[in-house]
Amino acid sequence: MSSLDSLISLQRQWLNDRGTASEHVRTLLCPYRINPLGAHVDHQGGAVMAQPIDQYTILSFSPDQHQPDDAMITIQSMQPQWQDTFRWQSSKADKPENQANWMRYLQASIEVFNAEYPIKTSLTAAIDGTLISAGLSSSASVILACINAVAHANGVDLTPAEQVEMCRQVENNHMGLANGVQDQMSIVFGRSTGLATLDVNSVSAEIAESPDNADEVSWVLLFSGYSRELINSGFNTRVEECQHAASLLQTGATRLGDVSAGNATEASIDKLPQPYNLRARHFYSEIARVAKGADLWRMGDWKAFGELMNASCHSSINQYQSGSEALVTAHQIACDIDTVYGSRFGGGGYGGCLIMLADRKHEDSICNAMLASYLSKFPDRKGIAKCFVARPANGIEYIQGQSL
Repeated sequence: MSSLDSLISLQRQWLNDRGTASEHVRTLLCPYRINPLGAHVDHQGGAVMAQPIDQYTILSFSPDQHQPDDAMITIQSMQPQWQDTFRWQSSKADKPENQANWMRYLQASIEVFNAEYPIKTSLTAAIDGTLISAGLSSSASVILACINAVAHANGVDLTPAEQVEMCRQVENNHMGLANGVQDQMSIVFGRSTGLATLDVNSVSAEIAESPDNADEVSWVLLFSGYSRELINSGFNTRVEECQHAASLLQTGATRLGDVSAGNATEASIDKLPQPYNLRARHFYSEIARVAKGADLWRMGDWKAFGELMNASCHSSINQYQSGSEALVTAHQIACDIDTVYGSRFGGGGYGGCLIMLADRKHEDSICNAMLASYLSKFPDRKGIAKCFVARPANGIEYIQGQSL
């Protein structure tokens, strides 16, 4: 039995132990994602490349068939580091105090959904995640899992745009983040058949279909062992700096993506004071890399695509000035491995994973070499850090019955 099967079995057993009939249980798999190109640009209106992967938020749930007037939602964490129970009741407007962060996400998700579609059906659920806080968008995955489970229980068919917007409201309005919509769009629009180029302005995506030689490469991820948490990082400060750079380039502009080409010339950017010139250089060079990357992916030019990933990472370090010591070190290690075509940070560089495009024939030796070299520099991460291969996945999936 796979680890994913085991987690699902544990959730369903927990529900069965509480009297839930097996035929009423649904399991929702909400994937994490990687963004090979498009770092720190979505909040400024820039395009992003995305791929869902086979790491998930797993939520097994059963609607209450009696549909009481006072709907109750109970979600039990099966994650050892969480180990608690979240409860929400439609008749109680007060928010519980001193909630753990994962509960705050669930609370906000339900409030946002309930404001649009009043919840009438109770729900009992169990939740877990395969790689929490690894910079692979586990928070957006949790939000989408919760929203979609509640929607399913209440007979609501959410459009992709609605899912993206509800997730945005949770993160921007309730959690205080100034991030854009790339995380949830990556999950909602991403497909296993290719890389999605996300248009964050129109909330749509175009798939760069993988070529016939796509089996030559693998996504190899090194989890640094340091969790990614944007709320307590410098993320919001960087967003404000980008917004100010836009206003300096063009009066009235609030995002770098809204500045006209005539005002976003190299000469104009050079005149900006630091750090605003650096933020603008990163943005405009990154959106050019995304546009070029889609063509290279379709062509199967892995070496050139990897070079774009490296350039993106260098720009994140030097122009956007993000990147923890651990992730910068991991990137430097990857650059010295010939069978790694390119790498860049996940998690915005604030913790989490390094994403590598690698020669599939050497994926196992790459994992071993990366982890050994990384742990020689960060020995305190032994038993926490890990290197693994991530396979492409589709978007949100439902499972009915006892097994995958």
